Amino acid sequence: MTQKNELFSDTIRINEIDRDGKYFEKVSRIEATGEETDCKICLDVNMDIYPINKENVYSMLLTKSLDGNPSDNKFSYEIFTKKSSLIDSYEYIMYGKIFKYSEENNGISVYVSFGGLILGISGSPKVLKDLRVDERIYLLLKKVTNY
Repeated sequence: MTQKNELFSDTIRINEIDRDGKYFEKVSRIEATGEETDCKICLDVNMDIYPINKENVYSMLLTKSLDGNPSDNKFSYEIFTKKSSLIDSYEYIMYGKIFKYSEENNGISVYVSFGGLILGISGSPKVLKDLRVDERIYLLLKKVTNY
C-alpha cells in the first residue's frame, strides 16, 4: 500500500451486472474480481451518477482519508473543496462504514454500507487485514481502460 491510510487497492474487472435482476431503477449490483488480489467484490453502484459496463477495467481504492491526513471519522463538505486530494484522481466516491467482518474457511469477508449501497469484499486475510468493523472509509473508483 502506498499510503498509511490506504486499506485496499486493486484493478477490478466486472464479471456480472445485475445477475439476479434489478431491484432499484438507478442502482445496479456489480460483481467483480481484483486482478492483483483475486478478491471477489460485490458492489452497489448508482448507475445514474456513474454508469459502469463490462467492457471497462476500473481502479478501486478503499481508504481512511482523501488527503493523506488521519481521518477523524467525520464527514464534512470541506473535504470536497481541498486541493491535492484523491478526489482529483477518481470519478466516483462514496463514504461509508464497515458493518460486518467474518472469517471463513477460505479467507475473510468484509461488508460496508454507503448509505444503503453495499460493498461486499472477500479474499485473503493478508489483503483485507486492515479493514475493521465500525471504521468509516471512502471507496473510490475510476475507469482505467477498455478491454
